[in-house]
Amino acid sequence: MHDVIITLTTWITDHPNLAGFAIFISSFAESLAFVGLIMPGAALMLTAGALIATGALSFWTTMGWAVFGAVLADGLSFWLGYHFKDRIRSFTLFARYPNMLARGEEFFHRHGGKSVFFGRFVGPVRPVIPI
Repeated sequence: MHDVIITLTTWITDHPNLAGFAIFISSFAESLAFVGLIMPGAALMLTAGALIATGALSFWTTMGWAVFGAVLADGLSFWLGYHFKDRIRSFTLFARYPNMLARGEEFFHRHGGKSVFFGRFVGPVRPVIPI
């Protein structure tokens, strides 16, 4: 993990014009349905935070790119869930683990809006809640 952060820090420092795009892509991928389950965006966000602290990146610009990526991916994930509705159950992941979707739905029905709030801050459920 340490090597990844050093590599990312070096890359962002060497390519400051692409830093916002890299943060957008990382935030987008981490928040996108299913992709976020395998995308470790936390390393890039930690790197961005360190670069903000050193003054190499602007807080508001970096935050804007991160929020834009997350909101866009969240909206796309919601659209996928709305568009595919009941066909989602036949997707390979849910067909193989049907209990996973049922437990998610039960959690949502039991806790309502709190489950959406909770899902924004817990990595493994963040990309699944909107769908």
